[in-house]
Amino acid sequence: MKTVYIHIGNFKTGTSAVQSYCSRHVSRLRANGIDYVKAARTKNAPDSHAALALSLLDEQGCYTPAWYFRNYRSRDLLNAIVSEIDASPCDSALLSSEEFYRIAGQSERNSAEIMQNLSSAFSKYSVRVIMYVKPPLEFYKSWYNQANKGTTAVRRFTDFAFYLNNSLLLPHRNAALWRKNFGTDSLVIEPYVAVGSRHIERFLELLGLNPDSSWAIPDKIVNPKRREDTMELDRVARALALEDPSARIKFLTS
Repeated sequence: MKTVYIHIGNFKTGTSAVQSYCSRHVSRLRANGIDYVKAARTKNAPDSHAALALSLLDEQGCYTPAWYFRNYRSRDLLNAIVSEIDASPCDSALLSSEEFYRIAGQSERNSAEIMQNLSSAFSKYSVRVIMYVKPPLEFYKSWYNQANKGTTAVRRFTDFAFYLNNSLLLPHRNAALWRKNFGTDSLVIEPYVAVGSRHIERFLELLGLNPDSSWAIPDKIVNPKRREDTMELDRVARALALEDPSARIKFLTS
């Protein structure tokens, strides 16, 4: 029986670094028995399998990020993934997207239907789920920093934290959902403490690999945070630039 590893995030726990390394070292992974699946890695997200997670969410009427192109069908993607896994000589396959973390934050009905689709598609495999966690305040700060990288108006930090879906902040709902669908022992929970090359090395170890210096793991930050000393000034400037007075008030007051 083949093993399918599903790396689900959380957001801001080094997922971009892991995905960047895996997509650029597919041959190395295959030589060690793990296929970083190509299906569901699309042009606007070439390093991750976000299209699968987001198509499953979109088909249930759930929120998806503005950058997601709604032209994928989850059934087509799942069929392509399964075909690729079955055709691969590797004993294991890897899928990775922090967008999977959003599933637990949906209604009970929607999350159940999404997970049923995943469970059915991967029923003939042994599934292992890798989930990273970080302290709540550190997650708040990292997610707020990420939100302020864009050009759209963002709420003050206090409001941003208040309105954040707790399923992103706390791991309990995700842990319960993935364990319920793939078994109690299927979930590996890893604290996000390492950075740079050590973070990627640790991820590879969770896949059962033993990376050494020949793996050429870069010691760099793939998704660096934005400067904090100008972040609030830039946020206020974006809010002041809004034409709608009521919108300006919403983003400038708490």
